[in-house]
Amino acid sequence: MKKIRNCRISYKTLVLSLGVLLVVGLVYTKYFHYRNSGKRWRPVNLIPVEKCVGSKCILANDTSTGMKYALYFQPRKTKVNEFVYRFLNQPTGACDPASPPVLMIIVPSSPSHTEERNAIRSTWGSVSRGKRWPLQSIKGKAKLVFLLGITENITILQNLQDEVTEYNDIVQSDYLDTYQNLSLKILSGIRWTYLKCPDVKFILKADDDTFVHLPLLIATLEGYYRKVDRNGAIFGNINTDAKVRRRGMWKVSEIDYPFPHFPPYAYGNTYVISANIASRIFSASEYMPYIPIEDAFITGILAKVIGASHIFVSGFTFWLDYKPNYCDFVNDIRISATKVNFKYMYFLWEKLQSEDIDC
Repeated sequence: MKKIRNCRISYKTLVLSLGVLLVVGLVYTKYFHYRNSGKRWRPVNLIPVEKCVGSKCILANDTSTGMKYALYFQPRKTKVNEFVYRFLNQPTGACDPASPPVLMIIVPSSPSHTEERNAIRSTWGSVSRGKRWPLQSIKGKAKLVFLLGITENITILQNLQDEVTEYNDIVQSDYLDTYQNLSLKILSGIRWTYLKCPDVKFILKADDDTFVHLPLLIATLEGYYRKVDRNGAIFGNINTDAKVRRRGMWKVSEIDYPFPHFPPYAYGNTYVISANIASRIFSASEYMPYIPIEDAFITGILAKVIGASHIFVSGFTFWLDYKPNYCDFVNDIRISATKVNFKYMYFLWEKLQSEDIDC
């Protein structure tokens, strides 16, 4: 009798076990079908959160292109660039705390471009030295500095030191003045501005082969004084579909930037940064892979990292823009123009001063 009873108990156990296996099998089949349907199903309290983009956290195995793109613009946990370059020369008294300028103009220049710097000082940049704009007034002060690195040419260095003494408008740092350091050059100017001119409202970056209509620019920016929020803004001619080049002078490696297009950025001939984000842009640059394409890096990648907005402003120039006519500035059509060598700069300035211009 004991054997029969034990046998019956074994049958019950077997039936119960089969039932459990059946339930488990059904659950697993449902899960397997759900997982292979393209959805990720797991109990909520067991999700292995490993990375977050803003308020959205993802799973370790999410390798979608969109998520990779979003994660790229998160600052790295440790510094990848240590910008410890010193200021070798810098202007004294550039910014009066009692009467700060509205606009700080930073012009990257090669140490050998003496003629270009002198032309800017004598023409459109002369207002930063107290001169009046021809036949117009400017609402607010502007200050101008030139950004330079160092060169191994002793003669150029000696001439440059004389220029520093005479004009007091050069910010020179101890990085080598090369194209690969162009982004670093602009970042050094941004850093110098927020350290020495913390009350300035806007920063204009302008190449030394550009002509800038300062009265029109400052009047345009005046409309944005109180509209720029804490995230700041980039003003200029905005490039919204820039392909990344993998060869040539403007090449960028896939290691540094793995995507085929840059985020929107302002064409680098001239653009304006709201000064309230200057320190955040510089800080972000130390935690992101360095890219020498200065406009794409600073006004595109770094702007996206800190959440700055882009504002298209009609009248800003771009790489393929036509050479300007003086009537473009007389009639307030253009804020800035490229393809202006130092001789043509003098020509434009002379025309603007004439009272009998036929435009």
